[in-house]
Amino acid sequence: MASGITEQDVFRAADAILLDGLRPTVERVRQKIGRGSPNTVSPHLDVWFKGLGARIHDPQAFATSATTPDPVSQVAGQLWQIALTEARTALIDEFELRSRQLVVAQDQLETARRAFAEEQATLRAKGEAAATALTLASVQLEEGRAREVANRKLIDEQRARISQIARTAEHLQAQGDALRQLADQERRELITQLDQQARHWQLEIDRERQAAKQTWQRQIDLEKQLASLSEERAARLQAEERAAKLQADVAKLNLSLLEQEKTFAAMRERAGLLEGALDEARRHVSITQKRELRGMRVRRTVVMRG
Repeated sequence: MASGITEQDVFRAADAILLDGLRPTVERVRQKIGRGSPNTVSPHLDVWFKGLGARIHDPQAFATSATTPDPVSQVAGQLWQIALTEARTALIDEFELRSRQLVVAQDQLETARRAFAEEQATLRAKGEAAATALTLASVQLEEGRAREVANRKLIDEQRARISQIARTAEHLQAQGDALRQLADQERRELITQLDQQARHWQLEIDRERQAAKQTWQRQIDLEKQLASLSEERAARLQAEERAAKLQADVAKLNLSLLEQEKTFAAMRERAGLLEGALDEARRHVSITQKRELRGMRVRRTVVMRG
């Protein structure tokens, strides 16, 4: 394996190139030596250039030996002058190049310094804006948290109301189902007993159903208009009076038959009302059970009139 290139190898090659009237370069030194990488040659060549000035002031630095023939001495002297001129030119070129590079570097440094100052100012402005935005965001976050707490409280209240409404609706649904079952049972039991009176009662039921629907509609209108409560109470009193009169007339009939007929009429009327007004009853789940029972009693007495 070839040994590494030493500093002396580079120095001798550079001297020979300079004596040939050429400027020593990394590539020329490598060609002169016949080997070596640029990374190895370059540092040694820089050292050679640094010591070249002192050697130029030393007349014997490149002098030939005393035994050298005179023509050779003349050639060596000429080569020496050429080398001095080339070296001076190389040094001047190197100095000018490095001066220009220094000026460029200084300009670049000044440009970078100004850019850095501008960037610092921009970053400072951005920092102040970010601090302001952070303060505003903190305030908005606190306000958002307060709104979130209020919204959660409102949601909990709404959920509680919805649960209450759902329970009431389920209760009314259960009542409706029970009434349907009871009406079906009563219908099956009474249909065999009241077959002869079916047509008569059917006409009565149809008329009373119409009257009940009108009364139900009037009741809804009266519930929406609180100012008309006195009229509603008067209407209920009249209905109760009519119901009392009907009860007095019906009391003359057989007690068992009266109970069956009242139950049948009430169930038929209740079944018809539940079929036509079940959706309406669900929308009015907020009406208390007492009012619902009172309304059912009023409707039942209306059906029984006549």
